[in-house]
Amino acid sequence: MRWARMTPLRAPGRHTCACRLARALTAGAVALPYLLLPAARAEAPGARAAPPNAPAPADARNPALPWSWQVTRHRAPDVAYKVLCSFDDPSVNQPLNLYSGLVADNSGQLYGTSSSGGAYGGGTVYAINAEGDALVLHAFGAQPDFADGRSPEGGLLRDAAGNLYGTTAYGGAHDMGTVFMLAAKTHAWTLLHSFGGAPSDGAHPQGEMVLGADGALFGTTSSGGRYDTGTVFEIRLPATARRAPDAAPQARARGDGESILYAFQPRASVRGSLPTPGLVRDAAGNLYGTTRGGGAHAAGTVFSIAPNGVEKVLYAFRKSDGTPQAGLVLDPASGMLFGTTATGGTHAAGTIFRLGIEGGPSGAFALLHNFGLPGSADGARPQARLVLDKSGYLYGTTAGGGRGHGTVFEVDSRNGHEWVLHRFTGAAADDGDGPLGGLLIDQAGRLIGATARGGAATAGTVYMLSLWPPPSPQ
Repeated sequence: MRWARMTPLRAPGRHTCACRLARALTAGAVALPYLLLPAARAEAPGARAAPPNAPAPADARNPALPWSWQVTRHRAPDVAYKVLCSFDDPSVNQPLNLYSGLVADNSGQLYGTSSSGGAYGGGTVYAINAEGDALVLHAFGAQPDFADGRSPEGGLLRDAAGNLYGTTAYGGAHDMGTVFMLAAKTHAWTLLHSFGGAPSDGAHPQGEMVLGADGALFGTTSSGGRYDTGTVFEIRLPATARRAPDAAPQARARGDGESILYAFQPRASVRGSLPTPGLVRDAAGNLYGTTRGGGAHAAGTVFSIAPNGVEKVLYAFRKSDGTPQAGLVLDPASGMLFGTTATGGTHAAGTIFRLGIEGGPSGAFALLHNFGLPGSADGARPQARLVLDKSGYLYGTTAGGGRGHGTVFEVDSRNGHEWVLHRFTGAAADDGDGPLGGLLIDQAGRLIGATARGGAATAGTVYMLSLWPPPSPQ
């Protein structure tokens, strides 16, 4: 099947392109040739060169702002921004409400989910090729009463064989969400689990899953479990190897291979409750995440889950820290976790924090950046997980701030210096609005993400930033 062709659009100061969505529901892989970038410039560890032609500190318009702000109060010349795809064709059943980030296959083709839209209005899994042409691979609602799922709000996970895994927040046998797979070559859809809710199962998964060393899938549900305050679940695929003989006994898996690894405590518990979307895993198999409820100060927690299901609270957020809305990223070299809060901080606009995986005094909690510095056009309310490159730079998005439509930012994980890479300008300028999902660093070192709104028809966009020097993908 052929991809629908795009119609170029032009906007002052940048190039954007719109995509028309193909009506077909399946397609084979299409190669994505990379735009070649110059070889990465050598940098001393921990150092970031200022952009070419950036104003010197003495030339900054507001000397009271930190140096990192002085070099980013104007559009940096080493950042090239492009709208790769704008969902703006009302004649087709296009994806709507892009709440998550994207993943890429070995050829660079992109895959994502939309929470609504598609032929049945229940959301989609879609693909985008190099030209910005999009194709719906699965439209949720193809089965009666949305038995195949409804409203996928998390991103996709891709395994080494190229299979895609994801969750839907609703739909399934009990309208409490599903876990699904799309086959690597055919993109055939398969139901892996339909959640049943409290007290014996989770309900309403909202984030992307993580892959275990033995091929098992791990994720969180926002509710369900013994106290209906969320769970960490595990799904063993048919070909997944069993645990080592000396591993602690696990809860018995259901017929489809799903089991509850941990059920969160009541809402007021100091152990934490209501997990945020997304987990991260270390080499030993420990899982790390955040909750938006519970904890010693009733503002959420950072937690770890051992392979045997034992939970440990690593940090309890205070009201002044803010409350997390997304999962964490782990730097395996330093053993540090990095995350965001959507509120709190010096300016009550959210923060970036770091914490050692051991928690306690040896992994002291620290705020790296406080969003929303007055007069700076900084971002506000980060709601997506960060991504970390090999050089120690963090990249992420804010849902608000900037010019009122959100931002893409870069932060040095060692000292908290921030650079605003893009300030979205919204539908009036054919740009995105409200990036709620995380970023992908592709193999060419470009940042790729999606916005929930904006574009020519306010239906959302997929965008790309090329940086110099480029990030180094993990």
